Amino acid sequence: MSTPQKILIIDDDKDMTEALKIILEDESYKVKVAFTGKQGLDAIREEKPDLIILDLLLPGEDGVSICRNLKNAPEYKDIPVLVLTALARKMEKKIFSPAVRENLGADEYLDKPVDPEKLVEKVRKLLKRS
Repeated sequence: MSTPQKILIIDDDKDMTEALKIILEDESYKVKVAFTGKQGLDAIREEKPDLIILDLLLPGEDGVSICRNLKNAPEYKDIPVLVLTALARKMEKKIFSPAVRENLGADEYLDKPVDPEKLVEKVRKLLKRS
């Protein structure tokens, strides 16, 4: 039996993280949750997850800087990052444009509210690629 793949969710919405955790644990992933940017960075260093699900709007260090820093760090750049955000809808795609998405460096994006099937599909795809 293989070791379950580790997923780190960094999101300050406790209801959202609990729902995501249930969905992903049902798929046999090991899930850890962080509610702030600092907690997320600490968990990345400790756990070295196989995948990170990252909200952009976080207390303290925001998801944008976390994502950019991870993708620029040799020891973490290969960890896939799935950005999960309501920002695209809130900003009517004016600020969170394709150019901003490309500059961010995340591997995939999903808008909130999340469709559980799309979430699992993207997670599987990213983990298979990594």
